[in-house]
Amino acid sequence: MAILMKNRLYRALGCAALVGTLTVAACSSPGGGGTQAAGSGQSSSARPSVSPPSGEPIVIATVSQDSGALPTPQTADGIEAWAHETNAKGGLGGRPIEVRRCDDQNNPTTHQQCARKVIADPSVMAAIGGLSSNAGSVGVPLYDQAGMAYICPTPITGGEMSSASSYCITGGPFVLFATIARFFESQGKRSLAVALSDSASGHATAPLFQKIVGPGMKFTPIYVPLSAPDMTPVATALIAARPDAIALFTVPSTTIPILAGLRSLGNSAKIAIYSQATTPKDLADAGAAADGVYLTSNFPPVSDVKTGSALREGLAATGHATSIGDSALSGYLAGVMFETVVAAIGPGNLTRSSILKYLRSTPISGVPDLPELRLPSSNAPFGLTSVANQAGYLQKVQGGKLVAGSDRITPSLAAE
Repeated sequence: MAILMKNRLYRALGCAALVGTLTVAACSSPGGGGTQAAGSGQSSSARPSVSPPSGEPIVIATVSQDSGALPTPQTADGIEAWAHETNAKGGLGGRPIEVRRCDDQNNPTTHQQCARKVIADPSVMAAIGGLSSNAGSVGVPLYDQAGMAYICPTPITGGEMSSASSYCITGGPFVLFATIARFFESQGKRSLAVALSDSASGHATAPLFQKIVGPGMKFTPIYVPLSAPDMTPVATALIAARPDAIALFTVPSTTIPILAGLRSLGNSAKIAIYSQATTPKDLADAGAAADGVYLTSNFPPVSDVKTGSALREGLAATGHATSIGDSALSGYLAGVMFETVVAAIGPGNLTRSSILKYLRSTPISGVPDLPELRLPSSNAPFGLTSVANQAGYLQKVQGGKLVAGSDRITPSLAAE
């Protein structure tokens, strides 16, 4: 087990305002942006003028959990932010990027319909995953059959990490859970209660988490009803497990009430929460209930004004200000990865098969300031053991805000 304690700030990502609706977002260049280019450190007001993209658009699709019991639109918002920023810089090889977005409403049947619609449209070159609990079990097998690449910002289940066509840029909740477990182990904690959504993905995740913690730590899963009006019973069950530490792998709509319940019941165990879909507004809403809690992340912190400012401006410009956070960043970075693939293949040679062939033969990297982020090729299969060298980050919450700086932890995942 290696624990590396470092303070790192992530330089402002470049992205401009989002455009579009929840179903289809056609991102075209308005000729500017008012934000920074990815890793360039140059604001759009200082950019040399570029010709707007023209010609046939390069079309990608995303299926996102925009509504339903657990709405998590933030990742797809980040994808649209990347597309808009790319178009503001002249597109890819002069061609515009178009994002087609489908809401699965947190319903596996609807997710299947969305995925089949994506596959049936010959203009769609690849899919970039939105944050959806149905992707691994429903969508990814269909993309496999169709020979379409699926770039996964954050895997939610093991399905995204075991597919021949799925390429994930992080270990998602699996690396983050390992980060939490190793952190608490280093503090002498020997038992961990974990809140998971009472859903197919939550129940599928529990045994994988059990493997990660290994025999040295007691693991108790507590399942959270998706539509329960009161989270006090969940908080009571977590405390009743008598853990040394608690981890909440739930969405903000349930996480925040659980934190409040734990505080009101006098919980004394240390708490860490899963960062995906958790935003600064959520932390502010939690107030004192979140004080002393650790927030995990697959990336260095996107917090305050010094980090992620361009992403913040772009999301705010179209009313998506609450999307700022880990999920939006993962979607943006997945777009950057796709951009790298297109540049290598050449826009004129872009087909579904050429994209998949390239991904299967060449590990991709190139995100500014994040050399550890990469798309693995088939020569480096992306599974529970192969993400062992990817880092997770922890930040403490105080006064409804993240405390400056972060702890970087490189977990060693238990073998399958």
